[in-house]
Amino acid sequence: MKVSEVLDKSLFWDVNPERLDWQKNCQLIIERTLQRGLTKEVEAIFSVYTDIQIREAILKSKTLDKKTANYFSIKLDIPLANIHVATEYY
Repeated sequence: MKVSEVLDKSLFWDVNPERLDWQKNCQLIIERTLQRGLTKEVEAIFSVYTDIQIREAILKSKTLDKKTANYFSIKLDIPLANIHVATEYY
């Protein structure tokens, strides 16, 4: 199953979604989907990856916004202080 068949291609506007690999590009796929995906897409991420893989991606991320970081901190029992929250520019 291709990434582009499960997730909206607009999540990956800067890369060719047809070339994404679930394992090789897991950091990008998880980050983008958790931040910008629809509920059904986030649910798909939780069916493809383990909670541990998602936790690791969250802890490695440098791009999560405050809302996403807070939500998944609660959902996955990760201390918010351990999650890097990107500075917002307006």
